[in-house]
Amino acid sequence: MSNNRRYDIAIIIALSEEFDELHSQVKSSTVVVEGEYFYSFEKSGYSCIVSLVKEMGPTPTALMAEKILSNFEPKNIVNIGIAAGADSDLKLGDVVVAKVVDSYMENTKAISKDDESSLFLHAGEQFRLTKSVLNHIENLRYSFRDLYIKWEKQCQTRCFQNSSESKEEECKPKVMFGPIASGSIVSASKIFTSWIIEKNRKFLAIEMESGGLRQACERGDTDILIIKAISDMGDENKKALDNHNNGSYRKLAMQNAVAFFFTILESGVLNRLDIDEKPGTSNQEQAATREIFVTGNGTGSIINQNGSGTALEIQNKGSGPGERIVVQDSGIGEVINSSGPGTAKKISSGSTGSEIKVEVSQPVNTVVGMNVESTSAVCKRCGHTFLFNRIIQGFAGTNLPNLIIECPKCKAKWQQST
Repeated sequence: MSNNRRYDIAIIIALSEEFDELHSQVKSSTVVVEGEYFYSFEKSGYSCIVSLVKEMGPTPTALMAEKILSNFEPKNIVNIGIAAGADSDLKLGDVVVAKVVDSYMENTKAISKDDESSLFLHAGEQFRLTKSVLNHIENLRYSFRDLYIKWEKQCQTRCFQNSSESKEEECKPKVMFGPIASGSIVSASKIFTSWIIEKNRKFLAIEMESGGLRQACERGDTDILIIKAISDMGDENKKALDNHNNGSYRKLAMQNAVAFFFTILESGVLNRLDIDEKPGTSNQEQAATREIFVTGNGTGSIINQNGSGTALEIQNKGSGPGERIVVQDSGIGEVINSSGPGTAKKISSGSTGSEIKVEVSQPVNTVVGMNVESTSAVCKRCGHTFLFNRIIQGFAGTNLPNLIIECPKCKAKWQQST
């Protein structure tokens, strides 16, 4: 096992122009291993590391995948890039997620024909992608409808701005799932694309990298995901499309692919490393990747929180209700209230996710001869809802004291009504 830190996701990207579209959208740190450059970042609670292969083809991709597996042992490997469309239902900018990868040139045989020309006999090698992962992603448009629609609208706007379509609705992208063809040949000929489709009429796209992930997929302990967006249709128009407006169609396709990948991360459907599978992190960093449980006395123990300060869930084991909370990549989360003798007030996280703290307020003073209950209040200034201990009854011979309520978020104060 490597002494390097492990990552939830390793991303492999072939070309600089593709890499730029992802790298420009994340805040990364440089990781150099044996002279090879990688870039790590946190996104939606996932620890990620991305590599730039710098050339196309299955062999360079396979070599990079081996370096990643031996050095970082990720839970997932994701190949993101652009491809030629092989299905007439696809248009520029649409996204293809591979279910099966066919390395179409593997074991292909060349024979002579009667007219002294040559003929290639199809063979190829196939591998299937992780079924459970694909099932989650295929259902994104239903199970995470808001996220999917958000991705659609972002891509639709980009496409409309870069196309000659007269109606924006015609620019709405789609995601298709199915087999793709992978090999070391750039498809810029309709005849060649037709030859590929002869082997499998259901091929959605033709590309040059994913075939290099076969060995990684066969290991069985790493989930493989391949996301490609269509930048041309693998015909004689490829060069014109590539050169259009300084490569705007290639750029658009990669932007759509990256955006869909980020949507997948935001949904949280990809598997993560378990906390004990993350060597190379400090005890404090490991503590910052756990869930937070607030007990009745207001103290917090840290168990299962993902990535750069994203607290997934707060649960209360004590006498008050727990409250679901999400802390974004940095900053302070919403107020968490517990009606025990100490009230857990806030969860705050450093930008790296390495520090999480639960601030506990002073215990509620018991008023002798008073009956109190925990109840909720809504701040009239900021609209925040929180719990406080309300005096509901004075016993014989006692008077109800005035109780000042303070919003823990904006610090507004008002008097309890009796």
